[in-house]
Amino acid sequence: MKKRIFLAAASLSLLVAVAVAAQDAVKIAWTPKVGFTQNYTLKFTGTGLNIPGMTGDLSVTGTVVHKINEIKSDGHIIVEEKQSDVVIKIGDQEMPNPGAKVITETYTYLPTGEIIESKSDSTEGDQNARLEESNAFVFPANPVKVGDTWKRTGKANSARGIFDNESTYTYQGTDTVDGVACYKIGVDFKETGAPTNMTGTGTFWINTADGELAKAEESLKNVELPGLPNPFNAMVSLTRK
Repeated sequence: MKKRIFLAAASLSLLVAVAVAAQDAVKIAWTPKVGFTQNYTLKFTGTGLNIPGMTGDLSVTGTVVHKINEIKSDGHIIVEEKQSDVVIKIGDQEMPNPGAKVITETYTYLPTGEIIESKSDSTEGDQNARLEESNAFVFPANPVKVGDTWKRTGKANSARGIFDNESTYTYQGTDTVDGVACYKIGVDFKETGAPTNMTGTGTFWINTADGELAKAEESLKNVELPGLPNPFNAMVSLTRK
């Protein structure tokens, strides 16, 4: 009898443990809605640039307006992003910005968050392709618990100046950004095969209600941009207004 009671208790404990584990796991997913619009503040700070005759950090600020235009029958999500109010400074000196206009970019996403096509009305889109790879985000295929990881692999594309890269995401729990409940997710990014491989670490805050981005921060090393003389380090942030 005692043995039966012990086995019954052990089975009950196992069921409770399984139930608790299932309860702790969360499904992080994107539930896009046509017409959804969100404004973000973009900040980019570069350090360690060696520009003759100039001193100070590179600073780029601007506004990004993210809008979901269409959800196709095959599940593809068409997103339009408009960048405006861009200000470029080196130190305290504001730089002439020949591209000081509204730049419109259109992305086709899979429901996983992977971008499968991008179009831009400016050549600056492809110039930033490596940076886009560094801050790409994809949703986990399965429910995750704190500490669980998943990966995204980016393939080299010489036409766009992209090198092989990999992002590893880690679920860190829940957090709040400006009163919005979020999933907090860490990311480690690394390139391979580039002349100077870029690496980065950062955090995404994803709205628990709809999977939209609330905030992102990333610290990058060995950033290379066209027109700048040497690789440099950078801090990038995107925060909802």
